[in-house]
Amino acid sequence: MLPQGYREWSNPLEMAPSQQPEPLTWAVLFAHWNAIELDLHDWGIDVESGILDHRTWRWFLMRVFDLIDSASPRSQTSRLKQALTAERSTPNAA
Repeated sequence: MLPQGYREWSNPLEMAPSQQPEPLTWAVLFAHWNAIELDLHDWGIDVESGILDHRTWRWFLMRVFDLIDSASPRSQTSRLKQALTAERSTPNAA
């Protein structure tokens, strides 16, 4: 029971989301490493050159997030964004 003066309110069950998407974790992102590597190569970043040894995690994080950020023009052609979108739109994707 709620304290006096509070009202209980909720949406009808039919308005509830049918299924929550899988959280976007590093494991999910790294499962698409080939897409990340090819997208970064399109920007002129060769991950096999050793550049990742000389950059911070924040540097890498910002570039990966730019690949999936809907507001970013680069994400429109991002292989990573396409792979994640296809994975999330497929029912029971593993």
